[in-house]
Amino acid sequence: MECAESTSIKPAVVAHHVGFEVALISCLHGDNILVESFSIFITHITQIWRLNGCFLSKRSCEALCSLLSSQSSSLTELDLSNNNLQDSGVKLLSDALQSPHCTLKTLRLSACNLLERSCEALSSVLSSQSSSLRDLDLSDNDLQDSGVKLLSAAVKSPHCTLETLSLSHCLITKEGCTCLASALTSNPSHLRELDLTYNHPGDSGMMLLSAGLKDPHWRLDTLGYGECLVAKEKLEKLSFPYFLFLSC
Repeated sequence: MECAESTSIKPAVVAHHVGFEVALISCLHGDNILVESFSIFITHITQIWRLNGCFLSKRSCEALCSLLSSQSSSLTELDLSNNNLQDSGVKLLSDALQSPHCTLKTLRLSACNLLERSCEALSSVLSSQSSSLRDLDLSDNDLQDSGVKLLSAAVKSPHCTLETLSLSHCLITKEGCTCLASALTSNPSHLRELDLTYNHPGDSGMMLLSAGLKDPHWRLDTLGYGECLVAKEKLEKLSFPYFLFLSC
């Protein structure tokens, strides 16, 4: 559930706790409300926090770091999409993600105003022996090829266990695809889904990745390009240049 803003009610926090999931609705005072709410709801947190579009910034990341690195934390999924975290906020989160106590498996940072520096911080996480991340969503951020190159270096690491990487609408070209293809060749054992929809890889960029799908060592079975995600079985039946422009 996403957070909502209203000018007709006083600032408040509403927590929805169903099973192992907690969703916060924050009105008007994003960071202040989140920080204050930790003392109220931390005992109820189990596995999932959804904070999509809650007007959060770097200050919220400082509070979340305490949760992520806590010995008592059992948080496995954190959705911070559509918040103005910027690179400085992600740097704080990345430090906590490398804690041996961190149990986070899914991190969603779509549309958080992130640039190359965020990729540098997250690369350290992905290549860390202590990282438990399996699903990373960085869609709708201006990472560009320089950022993807940093992420690709982390994917090459034998310690990287990432299974899903979402990079839709990140201004990626052939250069970024080349780095990703090289990374998957070096460490093909984990990544199963790669979303590159709404980028600019060109024919040659997609050919590199699609060719890798024929490698029996690659575990990648879903590749996103153009406007949709396509399973490996369907890709094998399509030929260039047709499938590059396939729309769902």
